[in-house]
Amino acid sequence: MQIGYNQICINPIKPTNYVGFFTEKSPIINVRGDLYARCLRLKDKQHNIIIIAFDSLGITSDIQAIFIAEIKKTINEDVEFIFSCTHTHYAPSSCNMLGLINVDKPYLEYIISKVALMVKNCHMTEKPLTVNYSWESFNKVGRTRINNKSDENIYAGVLSFFDDNSRIGNILFYNCHPTTPQDTPNYFSSAYPGSAVETLTKRYPSEFFIFLQGADGDVSTRLTRKSNKYEEVTRLGNEMANAFNGLMNRNMNNGKKKLTLKFQNIELEIYNQLKDISLFDENKCINMTNKEKAVLLTGLNFVDSMKNKYKPHYSKVTFSCLTLASYHLIFNPFELFTDYNNYIDKNKSLLVCYSQGINGYLTQPDNQHLSYEYYIELQTENDKTNVVNIIKKLDEQSL
Repeated sequence: MQIGYNQICINPIKPTNYVGFFTEKSPIINVRGDLYARCLRLKDKQHNIIIIAFDSLGITSDIQAIFIAEIKKTINEDVEFIFSCTHTHYAPSSCNMLGLINVDKPYLEYIISKVALMVKNCHMTEKPLTVNYSWESFNKVGRTRINNKSDENIYAGVLSFFDDNSRIGNILFYNCHPTTPQDTPNYFSSAYPGSAVETLTKRYPSEFFIFLQGADGDVSTRLTRKSNKYEEVTRLGNEMANAFNGLMNRNMNNGKKKLTLKFQNIELEIYNQLKDISLFDENKCINMTNKEKAVLLTGLNFVDSMKNKYKPHYSKVTFSCLTLASYHLIFNPFELFTDYNNYIDKNKSLLVCYSQGINGYLTQPDNQHLSYEYYIELQTENDKTNVVNIIKKLDEQSL
């Protein structure tokens, strides 16, 4: 098995268009919590895998295709790619969505060549590797933001890589929106995921770390943060790092498995359409908090503003499953609600969102919770059923 890791800072070098909360903003350049792209390469006789994880930098499928073309030209290899991001807030615009968000072309041109060189300079070494995975429920950073809903599907996980008995790197997993700063800060940020990775990198300088975001559609720091100041990013990052550290130590002691690779893609055709908000019943909001009502109103206003601009259409999304030993990493482009974790065995599978494109919120099938997320999602109940079936299929597979 060959393995390699590299990372590169992707902070903008001049004022850049900002992506955040569907609000217009002037270009900014300030950064608090550096933005990184991180590359993990895994190669055996059958597979040549490249995972690229971006801090906060959402990559839509059309932009991903541009990255892939440049990387292939640079390294001249046949590769199976996985692109993922921690979220789509507090970052330069690197996506095209709904006609409301457009890529910042100068910034994209700047980072494409940097990312391609990052991959090219990713030094590969051959090692007889093993892996181990541990997880635990953890709600000190994120909690559900849906009233009267449980935190049962919020958890942290770490997949550690070993060369003999030496731990050489870790894939970190959690499912919570990294939206601690105020809605319209005047800076870019990697938020709590970047802070946690920075803390662990200083603590274990010989190991690599990549953060992958889980099914966080209904989870945020709203109920755990003490303020919207940047200092809270650091505090929550430390909480997260400590949780990861405990899981990393657990991985040292439990039984390790020989690393093998398996990779597959499944394409799904989905139907994109706006919700019919004429059926909205305000009486169903009686038990909502004021914050929930305000955010829900934002969603309703957004749908109303788009009704004459957005045309229903079919499109395709990609689910990618990377199996490391017996652990399935199921990558998908949605902001899934935590309920989708009920369709996997958490001991062997991870649902990784904001990956292989970006496709917005997806609430649980037969959703009974009125929320901002429900009203701005674009998929049908049939689409949700198909998503569940794919997740179950990928979770239940064996080598």
